[in-house]
Amino acid sequence: MIARQELLALSGAFFVTVLLPGCKHSVGASSRIEAKCEIYPRPAKVGFSSITIRLIDHGASATGAHLKLEADMSHPGMAPVFADVSETAPGRYESHLNFTMAGDWVLTVRGSLADGEHIEKEVPLPGVRPD
Repeated sequence: MIARQELLALSGAFFVTVLLPGCKHSVGASSRIEAKCEIYPRPAKVGFSSITIRLIDHGASATGAHLKLEADMSHPGMAPVFADVSETAPGRYESHLNFTMAGDWVLTVRGSLADGEHIEKEVPLPGVRPD
């Protein structure tokens, strides 16, 4: 039988080597930044949509960020969709995204702020409609 101390040591080793790297996804993501997304057409439907992202840092526009956009369906097995993002006005970022299927999606805005701080924000987008 495995002694209690050995079991604890094995459990600790499992946590450090398997579970801890999975937590890396949210480390360093800015909590002071608010991301607001608008989509056109509304409601969103399969095909190309325009996405506007406004980044707000303590009430002021967050300018100079370098962002990417990822869209994932809420159920497993679907390939994500990626898009580049451009700043079109101070704190206003725009992108075009091709929704490949009707259903519930999650948009992930990821990148870096002007000061180099990492940002990652998820925005749910339920009910993308068929074309």
